[in-house]
Amino acid sequence: MKLGRNDPCHCGSQRKFKDCCAETSPNSQYQKVVGIFIFVVVGAWFLLDIYSSSKNAGSSLPTNRVWSEEHGHWHEVGVDNHSQSYSKRPPGLAPKGKVWSEEHGHWHDIVPPKNPNFKR
Repeated sequence: MKLGRNDPCHCGSQRKFKDCCAETSPNSQYQKVVGIFIFVVVGAWFLLDIYSSSKNAGSSLPTNRVWSEEHGHWHEVGVDNHSQSYSKRPPGLAPKGKVWSEEHGHWHDIVPPKNPNFKR
């Protein structure tokens, strides 16, 4: 019959097997080595990922664009956004909740006016 982890230890220490002789068994030493190996591999992978992403951070950003917090998307650098339309409005009805922006050449969300008396 196999000795269970919560059974009294066979060495007579009056402790549970898992707290006494189970820690020194070859199987537990193997589990510790495998656990340490997995920890090291995951840690190395994590550090390599951080290093490679920081190394490529500058090259992954568009060089001819700038992020617009106001609009929530990229804008072309050096293009007069007020005089040039990027593309023509697609034919048909506007998608629900959207309005065409001639300035940007794509659909924008409809933003309600900031009038407190405004009701939809």
